[in-house]
Amino acid sequence: MEGVWASIENISEAIWGTTEAIWSSGMVWRNDDYSQWDQVIYFINAVDWTEPWIIILMLFHLLTFIAIILSWGHFNIQAAILVLLALTCAASESLNKLAADNYRLFTNTQYFDSNGFFVFVMLAGPVIFNCFVIIMCWLHAAWKMMIKVALLKRKASEQRRSKQVMKDSKKHQ
Repeated sequence: MEGVWASIENISEAIWGTTEAIWSSGMVWRNDDYSQWDQVIYFINAVDWTEPWIIILMLFHLLTFIAIILSWGHFNIQAAILVLLALTCAASESLNKLAADNYRLFTNTQYFDSNGFFVFVMLAGPVIFNCFVIIMCWLHAAWKMMIKVALLKRKASEQRRSKQVMKDSKKHQ
C-alpha cells in the first residue's frame, strides 16, 4: 500500500511541477487546451492589484454602483449616469489605444493589448454591469407602475359597478 501512495505522490509532484512551469511561462493565454477558469486565475495573478490606478478604477466602479443604488427612483440621475457609462464604454477602444501608447506614465506593466481584453475586463465589463443594474431598476419601476395602474383600473371598475348596483337597487324600490 505504501508503494501505491508513493506512486501517487510522484505523479502529483510531476503534475504540480508541470502546472507551475505552464503558469510561469504564460502559456495559458496561448493554449486553448486550458479551461476558461484557468485563464481567469492566470489573469487575476498577472495583475498587480496594488497599483494606484487599478485601485482608483475599482473604486470608480464601486462608487458608481453605490450611486445607482442610492439614486433608486430618481430616473433623471440614473439616466445621466447611464449616458456617462455608455460614453465611457463607447470610448473604451480609444482609451485602450491611448493607454497602450502611454502606459509608462502610470504603470510599469503593459496591460493594454491590441484586442482590448484588459480594458474590457477592467473597464467596459463593470461599466456594462452597472448599466444593466440601471436598466433592471427601470424595469422594476415599470413593473410596479403596471401593477399600480391595473389595481387602480380594477378599483375604478368596482366603484362603477357598485354605483350601478346602487342605482339599480333604487330603481327597483
